[in-house]
Order: sequence, then C-alpha cells, then structure tokens
Amino acid sequence: MCAAPSQLQLPENLQHYRIDACVLNAGVLSVYQVWDSKLHRAVQMYIFRPREVHPSGLIASSDINRSDTYLQQARKAAGLQHPAFIRIHALEEFDQQLVLITEAVSGISLADWIGQHHGQKEFALKHMAQLAAALHEAHVAGLAHGDLRSTNLLLDNVGAVRISSVDLVLHQPMLESNQGLSEDVFSLGLLLYEMMAGRSPDLSNMSLQDAIFPWHDCISQDLRELILAMTDPQIKRRLNCQQVMEQCRALLSADFSSSGAANLNSSKLRLESQLEMQLEIQLEIQLEIQLEIQLEMQRKQRRRRNLAVTSALVLMLGAAGVWQLKPHWPKITKYLTPYSESHEMAQAARDLAEYTYRTDAKLLDSAQAHLDKVLERTPDHAAAAAYMSILYLSKYSAEKRDEIWFQKAMASAQQAMALDAELAISLVANARILQWHHRLEEALIMVAKARSLDHENLLAWHTQVSVLLEMRRYSEAIPLAMQGTNKFLLDRYLLDLQGGMYFSQKKFSEAEKVLRMSLQRQPDSPLAYSLLAETLMSEGRDADALQVIQQGLQVRPNANLYGALANAKFRTGDYVAAADAFAQAVSPERGIAGSYLRWFEYAESLMWVAGREQDAKRAYQRALELLDLRLNRSQDDETLLSVKSVMMARMGDTEQAKSLAKRAIARQSEDPYVHFWLAYAFELLHNREQALVEMRLSKQFGLPWRTMETHPGFRQLRADPRYADLKS
Repeated sequence: MCAAPSQLQLPENLQHYRIDACVLNAGVLSVYQVWDSKLHRAVQMYIFRPREVHPSGLIASSDINRSDTYLQQARKAAGLQHPAFIRIHALEEFDQQLVLITEAVSGISLADWIGQHHGQKEFALKHMAQLAAALHEAHVAGLAHGDLRSTNLLLDNVGAVRISSVDLVLHQPMLESNQGLSEDVFSLGLLLYEMMAGRSPDLSNMSLQDAIFPWHDCISQDLRELILAMTDPQIKRRLNCQQVMEQCRALLSADFSSSGAANLNSSKLRLESQLEMQLEIQLEIQLEIQLEIQLEMQRKQRRRRNLAVTSALVLMLGAAGVWQLKPHWPKITKYLTPYSESHEMAQAARDLAEYTYRTDAKLLDSAQAHLDKVLERTPDHAAAAAYMSILYLSKYSAEKRDEIWFQKAMASAQQAMALDAELAISLVANARILQWHHRLEEALIMVAKARSLDHENLLAWHTQVSVLLEMRRYSEAIPLAMQGTNKFLLDRYLLDLQGGMYFSQKKFSEAEKVLRMSLQRQPDSPLAYSLLAETLMSEGRDADALQVIQQGLQVRPNANLYGALANAKFRTGDYVAAADAFAQAVSPERGIAGSYLRWFEYAESLMWVAGREQDAKRAYQRALELLDLRLNRSQDDETLLSVKSVMMARMGDTEQAKSLAKRAIARQSEDPYVHFWLAYAFELLHNREQALVEMRLSKQFGLPWRTMETHPGFRQLRADPRYADLKS
C-alpha cells in the first residue's frame, strides 16, 4: 500500500507540494495526486526507490547503477517536445529516492474509448501518426517505451492521445540495440488493429512467423498492408516510426482528397482536424527536420567539437561585425528560433479548451503566448484572431471586468470576421460577443451557422447550448446538450449546462444524475460540484450538499463553490459564515473579483451582520460599478434591471429603484429570479401588494420555494396572511 499522505515526509524544498491521494504503489514506484501550492495547479508525483539501504549503511552497487540509469532516462524524457508526451515539470532527489513531477492529465484510457468507437479510420490514422511522431523523437533521444498498449495510453479532455513520459524512464535504455525501437513499432501495429477491430488480435496460439490476422471488414486493404508492415516478423523489414508516420499521413491525405474535401479553408473541419489535420503536415515536417538534425549531430559529435573551436575563432575575429548587427539581433533571433504554425495553433487551442474545464489563468497566458507567435508572423491569420477574441473574453470574465479586455475581444472578433466570415471559429467568437451584449437572437443565428459549417467544433456546441439556456429555450437546449454529450465523450461542460437547465425546471433527480456523470468525466470540475450542491439543497439534503461542497473545495477552490457554501450558510441563518464565504468568492486569489452578482450577494449577506453596514455599502457600490458596465451594453436586460432596482432601494434611491423595476416588468420575463428580485425591491420600497404579485410570478416560473422561505428580507412578508395563499 502507499504511504498515507500524512505519513509521507517530504524535504523542505518540496513542502509546497500537498499530497492529496495515493494512486499507485508498485515496488520501486509510488504515484501520488498532488497540489502545487506555488503555481496553484494539480500535478502527479512519482517517487522512485531504486536504492536499498543495507543494515551496514551501504547501498548495493546494482542499486546505484539502477538509480543513475533512472536519472539519465528522466533527464532525456524531460527534454521531449512532442505534445503527446505528458510533460515532466521537475526532477528532484531526496533520501536515495528520485522524484518526478509531471502534469496531471484528465481523461479516459484509449482502451475505454476504443470499446465504444472502434472502426473510425480517420481517428486511427490521425492518432497513429501522432504516436509515431512522438515515439520517433523518443527513439532519437535513446528512449523506448516498451509497453505500448491501449490501456497505457490516455485520451485527454481535448481528445488527444497522451503518452506517459514516466514509462520511458522505467524502460531499460536501448544502448546500441534497435530491439526497443522495433518492439514499439510492433506494438503500434497491434494498436492500429485494435483501434479498427475493437480488440487486439490473439497471437497466443500462432508463431509470429506465421501470424495471420483475423481481418474485419472495417479494415481496408491499405490499412491491412500498413499493419503487416508494422508487425513484420523480420525486424530488418519492419517499418520504423518515421515511416509509419509518413504512411499514415499519406493515407489520410488520400482519403481526404477522395472525399471531395481537399480545400481545407472552405471545408471547415472540426476543431481537432482544423488544428491538427489542416496544419499536420507542417508540424510533422518541422519535427522530422529537427529530429534528423539531432541524429546527424549524434553521429558527428567529434566533428561538432572541432566545428565549435573553429566557430569560436571566427567569432573572435568577427566581433566588430557582430556589434554592427546588434540593432537587428531580435529579428535575427526570432527567425533562427524553430517555429511551427501548426504546433503553436494546436497548443493554443488545447490550452483554451482545457480552460473551459479548469479556469487556471496560466492556461490563458500560455494560449496567448502561442497565438502571439502566430499573429506576429501572420497578422491576417483569421483563426488566430478568433481564438484571441475568445481568450480576451475569458480574461474579461475571470478578472476584474477590466473593460480593456472586452474591447480587445470585440476588436479581435471583428478582425476574424473581416478576414474569413465563413470560418466557424470566427462565427463562434462573434456569437460570444453578441451573447455578452445580450443580443441572443443574433448570437444564436451566428453560432448555429458555425455549427453547420463545422459540426465537430466543440466550442460551437458549448456556445449554442449556452445561448439557448440563457434564452430559457430548454426544449431545444436539452436535446442538443444530450446529443453533444453522446458525441463528445470526454466533454463535461455540456453535462453541466444540462444539469443547470434541469435545476431551473426543478427536475432535481435528472439534474443530480447528469451532474454526477460530469464529475465522473472530470472529478475536479468546480462548476459541477456547486450545481450539484445547489440541487441537493433544493431537495432539503443540506448535509449531503455541504459534503459535496467540501469535496469540491478540497479538489479546487473556486468562486462557484464558495458561492454555493455561502448560499448554504445564508439559508440556515449563519450570516457571518455566509459573508466570509462570499468574501472568498469575490477575492482575486480564490474567486472572481469582477462579478457583479458575487459582490451583490456579498453585500446582502453583510447587511444581516451587526456592525458591517458600512462594509455592505462599499460592497453594494462595487457591485453597482460592475453591473453598470453590463447594463451599458445591454440596457434592456431584465436580470440586470431587477438586481439594480434592489441595489437602488438598498442605497435609498427610491425613484431610480421604481424606474428600474418598471422597466424590468415591461420586459415580461419568464425568469423566476427576475421576479424574485423585483419582489424584494418592492418589499424594500414598502409596496407589499406589488411584492406579492412578483412573488407569485416567481413561484409560477419555477423558483424553489425554499429560497422564498429562508431569505431574511421577506420575514415581514411571510407573516402576511396573503403569503399563505401563495404556498397553496
């Protein structure tokens, strides 16, 4: 068994890693789920114990050699650049143990995916090319995997196949033999067969010399020939990884051309294909060139040393010329640095997709760095401009609602449309801008067009369901979300949206079901935890709800989770605890400092804490500043109007509160929370008759009755005999 997190004693230089759980203990290796408190990210910790300390205090020489081997292998693995490899962040040593810190990747095993989706030739070839390219780089570095199986490979949340770099560390070094290389290619051949047939071939009862694969109809002749070439019993005749990559690419290109989709710009491939297939050839050529350079450098190491000496002499003699070039050195450096547009776009898209599930600001910074490289070289790159718009809008949403980010988002979206108005991602970017302006009908038309152009674009699905949800068109949104959930088996955001819609309709059992499914897909989803907690509280299961909130806070503290905790405390009358939780929800470190609604809720909780009236007033003022930014863009938004009417009533501006309430009523909204806030505003304005009217409408449109029963602002109204009539 693994050592319990509390029992594992890390040295001082590793104390910033919080051990959350043990994943595996296998002899010389233990694996832990870890939280990096410095960089605020989840990581995996691998602890190797290759050295055995004997009673004499000495270490066996064989163990020393094994430890040194692991260290050398780890250094090589950490230098691998292909995005398929799970990145190694750090390498440490303590107490005769080697510690590797790697990125934590969420997803499912490739075997599980194959079980439901085998037989897709495009998928198989595309990912086989990726795996072969990655392993080619590893082989050049002197590393072999040695245990390539579908159960050992991961399909991440973006749909990319990932390889554990630690497996390369554990495998014996190849030295001068090609055995490890050929074994990896053979395993890839079996994997390609499995991706098509749904299971591995049973070779146990036949010799490799006479192996005859049980071919399925779904495996075309060209794939059969490729698989046989990868599994040739004669190692000298077997393909290498570079040849596998080239043949997969050729087959993809041939299939793509025969389908009548040779023009990539007009076809609008799905998000993955747009970023990988459209730019795949450039990426692989770039990688091949770099790897061939590495091979040539290894073969001619002595000549390199001589060349280095010669170069040093040249530099000494030409120093004056170098100084003359100094003003141009940044441009020279930029063009000498290896660059691949496909690689930069793929990495940016992956970071932005991951941000949908894990709102880590570092993901946005990483995506921006990749997009900046593309736009610096190609300022008229429509897709890069569109993704940059989505990035800026994410920064605007996540931070202090700095209007500069929103203006940048609009400008980039407009640029993308001007460059290519028929590009799906350009339409998605503009639809999201329109959604923020609350121009929902226009946003829906635009994103529906985007999805028709690129049916595989996950961001288009997210946006269309989100817009329909905001329009409360649940009869259209829920089936669409269900369809997307079945289509994108790793996505959890559509499940979260679906759960929110069921919750709004008071279909709590359905909401709980899909939200728990979301957590199965991604256990560190704070939105699913908070929505599930709200669902459980609406059913009166407060203890279960608090347990879910605590689980979520342990996994990843988040504004939604602190908001759910605050609402739970507020409903039980613990206003001090509610105010503390809302304070976390609006803090820059753990929450969203730019959310008007969080500040409004924070102010409301402070109003019920003795002696915090001035703090409440400041919180209302901050909420008002943020709300006005939204209201200036969406002047007829009934939600904004109703909440602001409460704020004005609280701050003593009776006339403006009445005016705002009148405008909100004129919108004839069917949102129960709009009528709830209007009821509250009229109660604060001492208009009991209108407060009861709005409360009745709020109940009619589906507001959970418990919200009315527990809010302290309605204590006097609940004592009114007419309130009892509302409950019946």
